[in-house]
Amino acid sequence: MFLSSIQLKDALVLSDASKASAAASEVKASVAKAEVTFSTDGTVAFVANGGSNNVTAINTTTKAVLATIEVGADPVGAWPGSDNKMYVDNEEGQTISVINVSTLNVEATIALGLLPTTKCMANFG
Repeated sequence: MFLSSIQLKDALVLSDASKASAAASEVKASVAKAEVTFSTDGTVAFVANGGSNNVTAINTTTKAVLATIEVGADPVGAWPGSDNKMYVDNEEGQTISVINVSTLNVEATIALGLLPTTKCMANFG
C-alpha cells in the first residue's frame, strides 16, 4: 500500500495511491497542518498541526483519528525512527517531542536551544 495525502483547508484527504480505484477519505485535523508523516509500518499517519501545538494520529486503514497528542510549540514535521518512535520537530519551542507509536504518548521532550532543523543540519550536513 502506498498512501498519499492532500491537505485541505480544515481536513486531510488520505488515499491508497497504489490502487487506481481507491476511494479517498477525508479526515478532520486541527488548524495549520504542516506535514504528514507515516509510521515505519505505514499503519499510522501523524499530522503536525502547527497552529494547535499538537499532532493528530490517524489509522491509515480505517481513517479514524486515534489520538490528538499535545507536543511543543509549532510542530512542523516529524521523522519516524527505527525504535518505534516518532520524532516531532517543534520549531518555535526549539524542542523535539518523542512519541511512542504503540501508545501514542509523548515519552520525552528534548530541549535544543535552537531550531530542530538547525540541529539536524549540523549532525548530517
